[in-house]
Amino acid sequence: MTTAISETTTAGPPPASLDEQNLLMATSNSSTSRRTRKHPVGAQKKIPVNTSREVLDNTFLVRNLDYKTFFHVGRIFLTLWTEQLGATSSPSTSVSEVVFGEKVLSKIRRFVVVRDNDRFCTCLPITSYGKGNKKAGTDLVDQGIIYCQEQPQDNFEVMKSSVQACVAKDSNFGASVINYARTYTIEKNVKVKDGGEIHPDFTAVLLANFHEVFSSTGNIIPGVAMALHHDSHQTELSNNLKFQEGLRQEFPPGICYMEALRMNSSMTAGKEMSSMATIKSLLTHQFCPPGVNCRDVDSAAPSDARQLDPRFVIISKPPRFFKLGRVFKVLWTEPAGGTAKDMGHFFYTRVNYNEIVYSKIRRFVVVRERTHSCLCLPLYTYSGQGASKADIRVQDHALVYDSSKEDSKGPTEQGLEKDPFPIVVEDPEESIDAMTRMNFAQVYTIQHNVKVAKIGRIAKDHLGRLDEYFVESIVSTGRAPSSGPS
Repeated sequence: MTTAISETTTAGPPPASLDEQNLLMATSNSSTSRRTRKHPVGAQKKIPVNTSREVLDNTFLVRNLDYKTFFHVGRIFLTLWTEQLGATSSPSTSVSEVVFGEKVLSKIRRFVVVRDNDRFCTCLPITSYGKGNKKAGTDLVDQGIIYCQEQPQDNFEVMKSSVQACVAKDSNFGASVINYARTYTIEKNVKVKDGGEIHPDFTAVLLANFHEVFSSTGNIIPGVAMALHHDSHQTELSNNLKFQEGLRQEFPPGICYMEALRMNSSMTAGKEMSSMATIKSLLTHQFCPPGVNCRDVDSAAPSDARQLDPRFVIISKPPRFFKLGRVFKVLWTEPAGGTAKDMGHFFYTRVNYNEIVYSKIRRFVVVRERTHSCLCLPLYTYSGQGASKADIRVQDHALVYDSSKEDSKGPTEQGLEKDPFPIVVEDPEESIDAMTRMNFAQVYTIQHNVKVAKIGRIAKDHLGRLDEYFVESIVSTGRAPSSGPS
């Protein structure tokens, strides 16, 4: 079966039939064609209330009336941000379950706007590290200090110029850093709290830092990347060996360890499953003694028609996979937005602070390689409209098509000035819809430790142009006329 996934950028859902197809095509037990899928049983159900007692206070608002002036370059705001829980993430009360039983992490985060568009804005995260910039895993090259009154005297060995903030009432924060290498596209119809703005004397510094980072390729040195991965892999192997030795001491020989842990989850060995890689090895019976017939143990387990397709996996060697031009898909979760409709559908879920999020399978193209994450551009069909959809900037888009099917190119919309990009499709189950467009104005940070499914890659001869278009788009003003968030 060939899948062609349609996606939109609206904070609320696109037409129900398309989205149901979108999500259901990621399941492992569905065999009907894309155009004949039925509404899933129980889809029109009331969204359950999250068990968390916390709710967002009334200072978090959807800026319906002043969104055009509020989300200007330099605006600082707080919002409840939700992202897929990575394999190496620590347990947290901020974790919730969304569609397909996948986990997401929802926390209030602080952002600063660096690029304003019609319905969304490009933002950078502001983070206050408990150990300053010396927190493990932080990269100082692309970070800069942000302060409220006096620049801190601590030895923050960051590389970018500092900026000063004029904070809003009750939004003061200590010495923090802006990560200029991690970008987030945030829709303007979500709840936000005013956090102030960058002091006018420092707005130019903010943009200079941002443009400097994105004008360079930003790709990590292969040797360094592989060394980092090697260290992580060695730690993983050490954890696995310790866990396997614990299993041998806990249980007699000739028994399936997976079944033994099912029967007694309080066993000492079971408490050591802190690594997702360790859990994966356990579930696939890699730790079990030789000669033990484990497969019959799982044969009676009921299947879940809403589980992610098994092609969605955590990449074992991220530096080799998340290269410039890589095309992949991921289960993406974002705030539902104040204008969302059809809230009873199963792709809506309540998360931390009892807020509603919307999950869907989305496709991305890697444009910047980082150490533990990558920056990506989204692929959309806009419900089959291509770049002719109302309220989008046509000039920010480029047509993409299957490199093996020159005749698969769809019609070119008026104003679509960028040359098309061929995609080398590497999964026979995938296809590229003729109306698929790459949006250079929206940039997303995606962690390496989340489940993704490979689609293919941009043809090698076109990677230079991909980078060129990206830089041109990111340093432009980006503002477009609008009638309001939708």
